[in-house]
Amino acid sequence: MNEWFSAEERLPESGEEVLIWYSYFRYGDYNAYYQTYGLAYYIEEYKGWYGQDASGTDFKVLYWAPLPKPPEM
Repeated sequence: MNEWFSAEERLPESGEEVLIWYSYFRYGDYNAYYQTYGLAYYIEEYKGWYGQDASGTDFKVLYWAPLPKPPEM
């Protein structure tokens, strides 16, 4: 799993959970942009990213990568 896709050039299948690299603005004592990773999914119908890590002010997904397949039991 080393293939990252630019979110501006290509989006994942609607509803597919993926690993994301995103930026967000943090207010308060910080007042700065940060970049980090998380899990989210894109919903084509609403043209937006959702999930536990897909929230916040000035949130923008920069890149995404498919998750690896789970281990076989």
